[in-house]
Amino acid sequence: AHGFAVEKRDGGELRRSLQFFDAAGEAVHKVHLRPASNLYAYQKLVANLESSNQEPTVAIASGVTEGERENQGSVASIDDLRDRWSRMTDVHQFFGMLKTLKLSRREAVRMVGQDYAWLLA
Repeated sequence: AHGFAVEKRDGGELRRSLQFFDAAGEAVHKVHLRPASNLYAYQKLVANLESSNQEPTVAIASGVTEGERENQGSVASIDDLRDRWSRMTDVHQFFGMLKTLKLSRREAVRMVGQDYAWLLA
């Protein structure tokens, strides 16, 4: 598993987050700081957990991700997935749909078809 402290410029703002991934590279959890967040506590946590290895790449394990392990046994049909996907009006509805259908993100993207999702090279 891997965790990252991410700082990203968005216009004049610097956005900060903590992002966590399983051994296969699947996003597990993200925590975004807000204007009222305790920046000192965030910086202290990052400093305490900082790895001496600051290489720009990490080793990714092949095989089934944690999310796929949790979601095995899904009975979602492609038609149901495509119907729900087409009715989404906000990106934040995506994870609720995955939970309802008991699918991981990767499973859903593989199943839905290239007219909805495609691989970026």
